Amino acid sequence: MTEKELHCPDNIKFGVIDGLVEHHRRKGDRLDLTDGLKIIFEDGWGMVRPSNTQPMVRLFAEARTRLRMEEIAAAMEKEFLDAMKGYAGK
Repeated sequence: MTEKELHCPDNIKFGVIDGLVEHHRRKGDRLDLTDGLKIIFEDGWGMVRPSNTQPMVRLFAEARTRLRMEEIAAAMEKEFLDAMKGYAGK
């Protein structure tokens, strides 16, 4: 499993995640919303979890292979950062 912390202002982090949830629901992705946004794939999963005490989110990824884990983590990071930029611009 891999984990990474990303800075995200407190005033937008939950809104950014809510936007990502809606995006993935529209795509029909398999989701678990227990502790944030977890997207479940056939060969692994990726998660964005907001911190309740700091202006950041944590990204997690796990997969059957290291390469796939890195792909999921990179995709989740890019998607979150892009969504954060778009949300901050509203």
